[in-house]
Amino acid sequence: MAASKLIKKILWSKTYHEDVGEKDSDGYYSYAYCYHIYLFSLPDRRTLRVRRYTDTPDQCSLFMDLKELTRMQDTETLDHVHAIINFLMAKEGVKKVDYFSAGYKSIDLTKVKQNLKAFTFEEQRSEK
Repeated sequence: MAASKLIKKILWSKTYHEDVGEKDSDGYYSYAYCYHIYLFSLPDRRTLRVRRYTDTPDQCSLFMDLKELTRMQDTETLDHVHAIINFLMAKEGVKKVDYFSAGYKSIDLTKVKQNLKAFTFEEQRSEK
């Protein structure tokens, strides 16, 4: 029973979005971005946002504000991010991850901790 209290639950959700430009006379859009947004609610009530475009499903981008990036030195925060990356790799087939901070920067997946058993993921389904 005591061991179950050590496991931290990360709640997550996934929504589909389309960002399209103006239609031309032939009915084509000037641009179209189709993507999924994942929201991960961490045990300390912070949220990490991830975007994954449908035309490049094997890569995704993490979005963290400047305060979050400075907290990346914190082991607990870093473990949350590693757990989320592992989740995306296993569940969604992601093979490339970057994060946005005044431009996109790649994350070296060989340095991501594996087998973080202190976390479970529970999907939050929206009520429609």
